[in-house]
Amino acid sequence: MCRHWCLAAGILFSNIVQAQPGRLDIGDKVPEIVFSNIINYSSKTIKTSDFDDKLLILDFWATWCHPCIAAFPKIDSLQKYFGDRILILPVTSEDTRLVTDFLKRIHKKKNLVIPTVTNAPQSIWKYFPHTIIPHCVWIYKGEVKAITESKEITKDNIRRLLTENILNVRMKDDGTKRIDRSTSMFNIGYNARRTINDSSVIVPFDTSKVKFYSIITNDYTENENGFGYPMGFTGNGITIGNCILQKLFLWAFSEMQANFVFENRLVVEIKDFAKHDPSGRKGLEARDWMNQGHSYSYELKVPVELFDKRFKIMQNDLNNYFGTVLSIVGSIEKRKRLCLVLQKIGGSNRFETKGGVPLINASPFHLKLKNVNVSWLIDRLREFRFNQTKEYYYSIVSDIEIETKVDIEINGNLSDLDEVNRELQQYGLNFVKEEREIDVVVIKDKK
Repeated sequence: MCRHWCLAAGILFSNIVQAQPGRLDIGDKVPEIVFSNIINYSSKTIKTSDFDDKLLILDFWATWCHPCIAAFPKIDSLQKYFGDRILILPVTSEDTRLVTDFLKRIHKKKNLVIPTVTNAPQSIWKYFPHTIIPHCVWIYKGEVKAITESKEITKDNIRRLLTENILNVRMKDDGTKRIDRSTSMFNIGYNARRTINDSSVIVPFDTSKVKFYSIITNDYTENENGFGYPMGFTGNGITIGNCILQKLFLWAFSEMQANFVFENRLVVEIKDFAKHDPSGRKGLEARDWMNQGHSYSYELKVPVELFDKRFKIMQNDLNNYFGTVLSIVGSIEKRKRLCLVLQKIGGSNRFETKGGVPLINASPFHLKLKNVNVSWLIDRLREFRFNQTKEYYYSIVSDIEIETKVDIEINGNLSDLDEVNRELQQYGLNFVKEEREIDVVVIKDKK
């Protein structure tokens, strides 16, 4: 699953906001919706009324969503099998040019021709709100029949709906409740009972008087699932929602440095770790597992004087709580890891900038950098999972001074090491695999 940019009694959840009016649910009649900006399809526009007697499945996706792309071969196969009785229509809000280039690569690599709506208007999200993709909406005979994950799109499920008008699938719902991230996760105030003139009176507590608190809870809200992403800073503090144990430690001890997560700079040395590990669970299965007490949320508020120490406070909180309850603690340590190291080839500095207005232009198959730090090269490659394989997450290290200004253009798959290296070699640069000693987060059994 992909997300759109991932413990105290008597505390009230204070910022769950109901979805906006206009949302379509199971059984609702679907109004006329017109899709334009369609590529790889026989018509330039599609209307929902064109499918009153056919099955239309809207498959919300994005070029950065690996599970979405992994489902393309299945979608193509099912479309060919059922022919004009159905249309599985991918829908993305991404730019037409970016998506067109991306799908050309998919066609070249997998011989797939995938039709899709691009530049989809935000109004479609009013009808079908969601926070996690793939997100699949089944529309049949003018009404919403189901909202599911892509794994429910199977030959048997489609056939049964078309022949018997029966659909027995697990529904997906991640748009009913949303967290208002502009405020605190928790209402930590309380009402005090006081005696005034011999009468007992409830006096509301002034929450502005709260100067410092930290909270660890289990599940915050089941609809904001995922394996743990920082939700930002709330006032002078930290907020992290619905996080598996190891990610909670990772964010705390890395001090929310994204490279620790994208490079999986985490070492687990816990004997009985299986019960804390999602073990490949995805989507609704992951949500079920997390809602069985396997997810945590954390919030901290500190005065301005302690803001620079907020991560140290969080680290101490986690070690105190989990060290006592689960005998698990965390730390930052130096460890040797296999890395992708950016190195200079020969003595040339052809990558160095010639000056001009700074420019950063990035898509999955094109990167142009002008007069910006080499750190932007690493960040953009990391963003497109350049360092990730099925077996391993490489850390990325640069032997080039990280503040060196560069002019670099890459035309190729930014997630493919060989393609990236071929492009970089013209600038006298290359990534090589080497062991390096780097900082990692270690969680281990408390001794």
